Amino acid sequence: MDAKLYSHKLSKSTFKNWIKAGLGVLYTKEGIEPFVYDEIEQFQQKCLSDICNNNGLPAGTTCSSCCTENVVICPTDRICNVERGKCSFHRNTATCYLQCGCPNMICHYFKCEIHNAHRFYSPSLKNTDAAHWCSNPWEVAKCFMPPDGYKDATRSEETDFYGINSVIINLKAFQLKVQDDLSKINNIVEKARQVGKAVLHSSYLEVEDGDLQQYFSTLRSLLSDPKYLAGQTYSRNAVKKLSELEGETLVIAIQDIKKLLDDVFNAAEGELRTEKNENKKEAGKQKLELIRITMKSINDFEKQEKMSISDLEKTLQSALDEVEKQTKETIRKKESTNKEHQNKAKDLDTIPSDVELDKIAQAIGRNWELLGPHLGLATTVIDRIKMDYPTSSTRIYRMLFIWRQDKGQKGTKQKLFTAFGKQPSVNIDWNSLGQSFPDDLKHKPRDTRTDKNPGLNAEEQAYKRRKELTVISQSLSRTMMCL
Repeated sequence: MDAKLYSHKLSKSTFKNWIKAGLGVLYTKEGIEPFVYDEIEQFQQKCLSDICNNNGLPAGTTCSSCCTENVVICPTDRICNVERGKCSFHRNTATCYLQCGCPNMICHYFKCEIHNAHRFYSPSLKNTDAAHWCSNPWEVAKCFMPPDGYKDATRSEETDFYGINSVIINLKAFQLKVQDDLSKINNIVEKARQVGKAVLHSSYLEVEDGDLQQYFSTLRSLLSDPKYLAGQTYSRNAVKKLSELEGETLVIAIQDIKKLLDDVFNAAEGELRTEKNENKKEAGKQKLELIRITMKSINDFEKQEKMSISDLEKTLQSALDEVEKQTKETIRKKESTNKEHQNKAKDLDTIPSDVELDKIAQAIGRNWELLGPHLGLATTVIDRIKMDYPTSSTRIYRMLFIWRQDKGQKGTKQKLFTAFGKQPSVNIDWNSLGQSFPDDLKHKPRDTRTDKNPGLNAEEQAYKRRKELTVISQSLSRTMMCL
C-alpha cells in the first residue's frame, strides 16, 4: 500500500464529516420517500383508470401476464439491438414483442402512459418488469430511474437516494408539488441528488467542513420545499434530525450507521470490479478495508442500539488507529521484502562459496559437460575431470570449482547462472536453484525441456561426437574380449 495515499484519508474530522454527510443523506431519503411513493402510486392508479375508461374496459381490469419484452418493439434504441438476426433483450418466443398487443388490453397502453409522462420521453424499461405494473407501484417508479442498477429494487427502501430523486425529476407530475423548475439543470432536487452521489462515491470517505455545511443546506432546502414537502410531518422530522446532527446533539441509531456503511461498501465493491486503473483499484481496496474496520468498531456498540456523537468520535478514532497500524505493518513488510530482494540481487554479484557451489552442482544433471564451452573450459579439462572423478556429482562440482578458480574475482553467481541460461540442453533443476537463489530464475531459458536438442555450436558438437565415439569404443572392446 502507498503510505502517502493512506495518510491522505487518516483524518478523524473529515472522516466524521463524511459519516455525518452520509447520515444526512439517509435522513433526507426518509423525509422524501413517502412523498415519492404516494405520487407514484397515484400515477399508477390514474394510468389504470384512464386505460380502462378510454378503452371501454371494466373498472379494475389489470394484467400480470405480459413481461417488459412483450411491450417493447424490437429493435428499440438503447434497449435492444439486433445483431446477426438475434436480440439479447428479446431472447425467445416467450419474450418477443407482441404485435397484437396485450391480451388484456392493458400493458401496451400502460407503456405509452409511462413514455408520455417521462420528462425526456425515454423511460428505463430495462429496469422494470411489466408483469408487476398493475400490482406494484415501484415497478412503475423504476421506469423513471437511471437505466442501470435498479432492476432488483422492488421497494422504495431498496432504492438509493439518487434513484429516488431521479423519479422526482423525470416524472413530470412531480412539478405540481415542487417549487423549483425541475426542467432546469440546477434545481434543488438535482443539487440534492449530486450531494448523495458525492457522499456515496467519495474516494477517500472524507468531507471538508465547508462542503458539509453546503450539503446540509442543500438537503434542508429540499425537505423544506414550500410547495408541498414543508407541510409534511415526515419531512419536518427529517429536518429536525439534520439540525441535531449538524449541531452534534443527535443520538444516532447504530442501524443507521450500518446502513450507510453497507450501502457505500456495496457501491465500492461494484466499482472495483469494473475499474481498470491500478492506482484507483488500490485506492478502492483501501476504501473497502477502512469500511470493514469501521463496521467492526461500530458492532461493539450494537447491543446498546444507539450512540452519541462523542461515542461516534471514539469509534472512528479506533477505526483510524487500526487502519494506521495495518498500513504501517504493510509498509514495513513491503520495505522488508524490497530490501530482501535488493540483498539477493546484490548477492548474485558475489563469488559462490563452497557450500553454495555444492548446492548449485546438485541442481545440474544430464548433459552437464555441455556447460564447458559456456564456462570457458577446454574439452581437455572436461575429459580430465571425467577420468579423475568417478561420479557425476563429483565431476560437476569439480567443473564448477575449476571455473571459479580460473575466473577469480569475476567468477560471480551472476556470470554462472547466465552461462546456464545459454545452454538449455543441460538438465538443470531451476526450481531447486530458485529456492536458494530466487533471482537466478530470470536466467532460466524459455524452453528447458530435456527432450529437445536445439542446434549446437561447433565445440558442443565435438563434445557430443567424442561422447558417442567413447561409447562405440567401449562396446567394441567388450565384443573383442568375448571373442
